[in-house]
Amino acid sequence: MTTEQQKSLDALVTAMQVLANAHIQILAGPPLPAPAPTPEPEPAPTVENAKVMA
Repeated sequence: MTTEQQKSLDALVTAMQVLANAHIQILAGPPLPAPAPTPEPEPAPTVENAKVMA
């Protein structure tokens, strides 16, 4: 393995360790706010509704 490859590998390992630590902190930290509820989709027009509108 060349010095460049070793440096690249070391950088990759360091980055993965940083990501893992951040992930652990996220899991251990306060819970994230729940996402806002998505609005209910409007009911699809049925045959009865189409007749009333006609």
